[in-house]
Amino acid sequence: RERDRLARENEALRAQLAHEEELQRDNDRLRAQLEVEPRYTGHLLEAKFFDVQRNALVSTIVINKGRLDGIQPSLAVINAGNVLIGVVQEVLDHTSRVLLTDDPRATISVRVSGTSLVAESRGVLGNRARINLISKQETIREEDTLITSGIDRLPEGLVTGMVDHVSDSGAGLFKEVYAYAMFNPGLGSSVFIILP
Repeated sequence: RERDRLARENEALRAQLAHEEELQRDNDRLRAQLEVEPRYTGHLLEAKFFDVQRNALVSTIVINKGRLDGIQPSLAVINAGNVLIGVVQEVLDHTSRVLLTDDPRATISVRVSGTSLVAESRGVLGNRARINLISKQETIREEDTLITSGIDRLPEGLVTGMVDHVSDSGAGLFKEVYAYAMFNPGLGSSVFIILP
């Protein structure tokens, strides 16, 4: 129980750091371009999840909000601390299926927090993702925090995971990088959907 509490606190601190960095970036952007609104001005809709499916093929949850609540495919789903847990995949009237970030069908544009290094996160199950397109000349370290880059449909600055493996061995042009996702369904059933 103590380990779970410390893990929650650690996730909250990482999310706070990413959020503060994003606020600074927004502030700098707005100072440079007066009267330009920040990219993300959406509202949060709370939902409960159920029907967790995490097996050898998929990693999904079902939430109790759907089309009649304003849910659309491709919306970001987060939990406390601005942590991205997945993207809405399928929407029915009262429920929606969410692809978690470790699902093999989930591809997300990410940035290494504190840098301009952009990469692609692709789920590999087991609460992990492979981080693609990091060349051997670029610097990335274990325990680096990954956040959404904002260059795809997702809002910028959402925490997606933490790098836990980096290797530049092999003959290819890119490093082998993996990260673990921050979502733990055992920490509570509430999630939030970012509405447009």
